[in-house]
Amino acid sequence: MVQAIPFSLGELYIEKKIHPDTLNTILAEKRYKTFHQMYNIVNEVKERQDFLQMVEHNNYFMTAAITTVTALKGDAKEQYSALKFRGKKEFGTPHYRIRAIFTNKTTGKDDFDFTYRTSNRELVYNTVPRLVTKINKLLWKKD
Repeated sequence: MVQAIPFSLGELYIEKKIHPDTLNTILAEKRYKTFHQMYNIVNEVKERQDFLQMVEHNNYFMTAAITTVTALKGDAKEQYSALKFRGKKEFGTPHYRIRAIFTNKTTGKDDFDFTYRTSNRELVYNTVPRLVTKINKLLWKKD
């Protein structure tokens, strides 16, 4: 059996820029991905959050997480644009991605594999309870 874990989705567009001292440290590292992560930290966006927990089942490995992919606007976009990274886009299309995979420990096969991508926050909150019901039906049917 699985249960939903409380989660809180952040904004898809982030505006706060990185503090100049922190920016200089990141520039010295020369790692593009670090900028993305730092903008999320500054804007209090969790990139990945688990949304399910296994309660009474030992026959499955479970991965169930919501990923938030953000985009820049306002001050953050202006700051990032001024850095002039060659060939790097500004973080892509913002969206939430729900991913749930249940792998049978005995067979090694995925008995349940769900992926959903949307920019609508409410759809994410509405999808999770339906997933819980669907997954629990699958688990009870297998036992």
